[in-house]
Amino acid sequence: LLGEDKKRETDNKLRACLLEAVNLLCTTHAGRETLRAKQVYPILREMHKVEADETCFELNERAVQLLMRDESKDTIVDTVVEDAAGANEFEEI
Repeated sequence: LLGEDKKRETDNKLRACLLEAVNLLCTTHAGRETLRAKQVYPILREMHKVEADETCFELNERAVQLLMRDESKDTIVDTVVEDAAGANEFEEI
């Protein structure tokens, strides 16, 4: 998918941050529909094939699962879903 003059992002943390943003977009029906319309899945699929970082791999899988699932009445209602790392939980200090 990348042209000869393009390079894949080498920073694992930046890739994870971008994948977290994609996952956040997947939490709403409108976000999922927009990502589908922009054909984000083929990019995620190709990224998945070469991803070596475990965190990025898991975030990628989560986004793919959300994008490729069947939409029913229950999934069309916008709800916040927990990300793959469980970041919706607060740590007690």
